[in-house]
Amino acid sequence: MNKLLLLALFVATVASTNAIKCYQCTDCAAEANEDDLSDCASYLTACYITEEVNGDTKTYHRGCSFAPANLEGDDCEKIVNPFVNDGIDHLRCHCDEDACNDKMKEITTTV
Repeated sequence: MNKLLLLALFVATVASTNAIKCYQCTDCAAEANEDDLSDCASYLTACYITEEVNGDTKTYHRGCSFAPANLEGDDCEKIVNPFVNDGIDHLRCHCDEDACNDKMKEITTTV
């Protein structure tokens, strides 16, 4: 029983030390707030930031995610949804280092 408990504690410690830390917030400011930095679930391997531009208004969202297969490193993309013409530009960046989603990067890809 004690060996099983020690093994469970070891696995939990290793999993938490390997988890990426990302800023996590909805409708937040352009610059990240240190209070929003937290550990992601161990199965999430990347951070994201999105910027929605509607006229003069910009809205930001940050969080944890899977790393998209079509993006490398700090790549960003402009998301074009052919089925929704809401007049809002959706920009998304993914990255795979702790606290890397603090601000928007340059858009390099259109999806």
